[in-house]
Amino acid sequence: MLAQNGHDRICSAMRKLATFKASVHEKSILKLVLIVCLNRLVKDQSQTLNTKPDSTSLASNSLRTVEKSEIHEQNQSLVNSMQCLSIEPETVDQSEMANPNPSSIDSFPLPAPPTFLDFLNLQSHYSSWQFETHNEWKKSMTFLFKLLTDSNIVPCQDIDIQTVRDCLFHIISRIESNCFGIWKPNGKEACMGRAVFPAASYFNHSCFPNCQSIKHDHKMAFRTLKDVSKEERD
Repeated sequence: MLAQNGHDRICSAMRKLATFKASVHEKSILKLVLIVCLNRLVKDQSQTLNTKPDSTSLASNSLRTVEKSEIHEQNQSLVNSMQCLSIEPETVDQSEMANPNPSSIDSFPLPAPPTFLDFLNLQSHYSSWQFETHNEWKKSMTFLFKLLTDSNIVPCQDIDIQTVRDCLFHIISRIESNCFGIWKPNGKEACMGRAVFPAASYFNHSCFPNCQSIKHDHKMAFRTLKDVSKEERD
């Protein structure tokens, strides 16, 4: 069974990544790829243990056995996610962007914990990468794939190697396009790291926004700029 957060699975990979010759930006993205793939595995096992409380499986140190039908379903989700959808922007009347009371943020409902599929729903721009960008990341792909394989957290199973690599390129692009910088709260402004928050990323980069962010103290919430029908919420 994995430790609670599974860090022992990628501890060795993180050490190797620290000495890998690449830019700080590139290494931080690769680190998030490892974490995304690890979280998928940890959540996967956690759900299984919660739904099938077997004393034998709880005592075992091996990962759960995944049924072939489930492997196919997971792989199909990954492959389907590589197809970027083109959505027509919705025109929003800028006069609707009233400033609500920031203190009301405490009454906003919290989002559910993110899942791997939430991450896959983020926009990837891999299909529009320039040759230079693709070539730069290609240099690191062999190293990344070895880290994932050695850690047994490759996010695809039973599919050809090129499709796996394309999946990984899309994961890299999702992180690059949607991650948030984590900044020092005091003193000289400096980025300490990066993180991916799928629920926040859904609203972060639109040129035609249908919602706005509200910030209060160290909290942030999102408010729609028009009424949302029950059918749309469901």
